[in-house]
Amino acid sequence: MITDNFISYPYIFTQILRIAAIVILSYLALKVVERFIPKLLGEGFKLVKKTGLTSEEQRSKKRMLTIVSVFRGLLKTIIYLVAGMMVLSEFGVNITPIIASAGIIGLAVGFGAQTLVKDFINGIFILFEDQFGEGDFIQIDAYKGKVERMNLRSTTLRDFNGVMHIIPNSRITIVSNLSRDFAKVNLDIQFPKEIKIDDAFKILKTISEDLISTKKMENIVIKNPEVLGIEDIDMGKYVIKVVVKTEALKQYDVARKYRYLFKKEMEKYEEKKS
Repeated sequence: MITDNFISYPYIFTQILRIAAIVILSYLALKVVERFIPKLLGEGFKLVKKTGLTSEEQRSKKRMLTIVSVFRGLLKTIIYLVAGMMVLSEFGVNITPIIASAGIIGLAVGFGAQTLVKDFINGIFILFEDQFGEGDFIQIDAYKGKVERMNLRSTTLRDFNGVMHIIPNSRITIVSNLSRDFAKVNLDIQFPKEIKIDDAFKILKTISEDLISTKKMENIVIKNPEVLGIEDIDMGKYVIKVVVKTEALKQYDVARKYRYLFKKEMEKYEEKKS
């Protein structure tokens, strides 16, 4: 409803000044938001402008850009809404019914979009806790693969067969990150009972030395292979447990190489015995 004050000429100039002041203050508020967000994020924001980043820094940069985008969009929306309400009020529009209607509509939408709200809330927690990021290999329930894309609503995985899985963030309750820090290779090496246990340990020692001296392996094997001992004894064989600590996601390459070296050593052993 528009009041009679608006059409009274003595008030026009004052109202124009007020509207101009609202527009100017809103503009200044937007500028403050642009400056405030980097200060709020502190040292982490410096990665956004930095070049020549490591893979871990690239990951942090992507996360920081997403956080900045979320903060900026949220604060700008609040400023636009407040400024719009104030301008309508200056035009003589009674904004109380508008606010009340918005509340009722928001409540109705909230009931109808509870899952969507959960998606966004869970997405915010995933982002701020840095549970995973784009490029990580993760497992969510039965789905395992590389994170190709993530936002506040959903996470997109590409599994080892090339299948794309789009998972709503509200469905993510337990996530296993396979890309963090390091991985381990657990190998159960079987020997026939005819091979003496001391000879078996010598073979494994030789394999470990060959493994860490391989140029490709020396950069991804973090710690020398550990021979933990006899894991199992069966009728015709015994099993020795070997553990190798590797770079994240490199455990498969190391396991294949270890098995290859084991096969070669066993062939040499057989030749000596024959």
